[in-house]
Amino acid sequence: MDPTEHHTRDFVQDFPYLVFDIASELFKRDQAAFAAKYVEVLREATGEPDAAILLLQGRCYLASGQQSAAEECFLHAIRVDPYDIESRVELANLYEQASEGEEALILAAEALALRSARYQPRDESASHQQRRRPARAL
Repeated sequence: MDPTEHHTRDFVQDFPYLVFDIASELFKRDQAAFAAKYVEVLREATGEPDAAILLLQGRCYLASGQQSAAEECFLHAIRVDPYDIESRVELANLYEQASEGEEALILAAEALALRSARYQPRDESASHQQRRRPARAL
């Protein structure tokens, strides 16, 4: 399945969760550049931003050496889902590697605060459970 072909785009629209899983597996198997192509098609097909898709795309870009594109994805994921811990952690690691210690420390502190709030027995924290797949039904 070639991510640049038209029938692939139709498949993505019909089966977005499957394509997300394919891209995730490609990423796990050190095929980040190829996975990024599927994630780009997925983002185009879904239309609206999704934090899980943006996180995966950022990770693919980061693994491919595209730090600025990865940073934009992580920042966008945080704007889409203010409770997104994983994007904050990825961004903090990116900033730490770029010698931006203060920014990294702020993000790490936010991630820890969100994680602590998630495990407190409150009704609000239960509605923001960590997602591994795109959040909305496509």
